[in-house]
Amino acid sequence: SSQHTKKLLGKFYTWLPMNVSGIVDLFVFGKLSFEEISKIKDIEINRIERIFNGVRKSFRKNLL
Repeated sequence: SSQHTKKLLGKFYTWLPMNVSGIVDLFVFGKLSFEEISKIKDIEINRIERIFNGVRKSFRKNLL
């Protein structure tokens, strides 16, 4: 169900390290691009992309 999925996403999100969840927050809630996040966090854009892709893969793996 949708409620169950939301609960699982919430649990998974809380397991993320703070620096990673901050990047996810800026992308999802802040609607910022990887380039904008890279400038804010002072991290190379390639690293932002790798982090986000890793989170995306983990979400899929843990939710399916």
